[in-house]
Amino acid sequence: MRYFVVALLLLFSGSVRAANNDSFKTQARVLKILDGDTLKVESLKDGIPMKIRLVGIDCPEKEQPFGEEASANLEKLVGTEVLVSVRHLDLFGRYLGEVYMDKKEADSTNVSHLQLRAGLCWWYRDYAPNDAVLQGIEEKAQEKKLGIWGTKDPKAPWIFREEKRR
Repeated sequence: MRYFVVALLLLFSGSVRAANNDSFKTQARVLKILDGDTLKVESLKDGIPMKIRLVGIDCPEKEQPFGEEASANLEKLVGTEVLVSVRHLDLFGRYLGEVYMDKKEADSTNVSHLQLRAGLCWWYRDYAPNDAVLQGIEEKAQEKKLGIWGTKDPKAPWIFREEKRR
């Protein structure tokens, strides 16, 4: 049933291309920061709202240490308008992709890279297993003991969520 509802929403939103795993890019207005790795935006082209999950990273949940800091940093980074590069739609109806602080794609404006560089998230190996760039950025943050890496035994969000479900 969930897949049917998502398919209907996509059909009526004009964004069927994402359901077919076709990537696309759009300039967007930031509507709301949901957490450190998820935001809601509205396409400037057609006004369609989208929930964007940043690919390749996983930030602490809001109840975890650095969860609020990750959300606040994301809000500071993105400002009011961003470039969204969508890869595909996930099973939860979120668009997975990269978000850039200005109108061009560059490592220096990739929000996922900046969150990771600040030590406010983990490289999400399960969903970006061979990403040497993310791996390198995380290793540098760990070496410098930035953010979560400056704490004793930081708990990855996927472990936190699993423990919370029990």
